Amino acid sequence: MGEAGRCAAGLASVVDYSETLSPLHGDLEKHEDERRNVSMKSEGFNLQEAVAILERTPATLNELLTGLPDTWIRATEGENTWSPYDVIGHLIHGERTDWIPRVRHIMAGQTWPFQAFDRMAQFQESERKSLSELLATFAELRQENVATLLAMNLAEADYGRTAMHPELGEVTLAQLLATWVVHDLDHVGQIARTMAKVYSAAVGPWTAYLSILSDRESKTPTAKNKS
Repeated sequence: MGEAGRCAAGLASVVDYSETLSPLHGDLEKHEDERRNVSMKSEGFNLQEAVAILERTPATLNELLTGLPDTWIRATEGENTWSPYDVIGHLIHGERTDWIPRVRHIMAGQTWPFQAFDRMAQFQESERKSLSELLATFAELRQENVATLLAMNLAEADYGRTAMHPELGEVTLAQLLATWVVHDLDHVGQIARTMAKVYSAAVGPWTAYLSILSDRESKTPTAKNKS
């Protein structure tokens, strides 16, 4: 075989080799697209990091509130706002009717919207119960719910599963779980802010340095009671 023939044969072998790689390259691109889509759907959510907060919230609130005088426990930010006592009742209602029931709803592939969540249910459910009783109930329910969540052994692809919220429309499992975490932190902040405002007048001119005393005045939801 002459030099020209050997070059032609070599070129042909390269072309043939590249053609055998083509399907594999396509599979790799498809896998990368799927991985990217899952990542976009989970939007930075990490279950281990989320659980680290969810597990600590009951102990945090118990340490902050147990044994305090009613001056702190029953304080509010004004008309139509919640006291720390009210917030604990609200968290309990969420544990019973919101987070895990909605996770199950999503994982079951239900096509109808979530049942609406009653943000004001605590005013009846907590009636005549002590704060210590509410804190114990919240801790027990949260422990059960975190255990239930972990037992589901969620895969990365599950975080992109969707369901319909009655007001917000389509939401993902990752968004629901992230909201559970931020909901905790939101109400921990609310409790601290409400308690701080008990001494709004007492701090005198230092009010100028204490942003917590003017933050979110009277913005607890009242008109829309369900979500």
